[in-house]
Amino acid sequence: MSEFVNKMEPLLVSMPDAARLLSVTARSVSERVKLGIFVPVRLGRRVLLRMADLRAFAAGETVKKENSNG
Repeated sequence: MSEFVNKMEPLLVSMPDAARLLSVTARSVSERVKLGIFVPVRLGRRVLLRMADLRAFAAGETVKKENSNG
């Protein structure tokens, strides 16, 4: 099992890690969060981004906002 876990890609990454993965600044990632391009996942005080959203953005796809109104 641990070998499988070691080979898994993370589902969520921090904003600084997202910036490194996209080769942009952390501020650029933060601006995209504010614009709703990336939908953050909040765990306590941590703000994380979904790898799937980062991949979609890098591929030129539109990341959809989640409807917070239910």
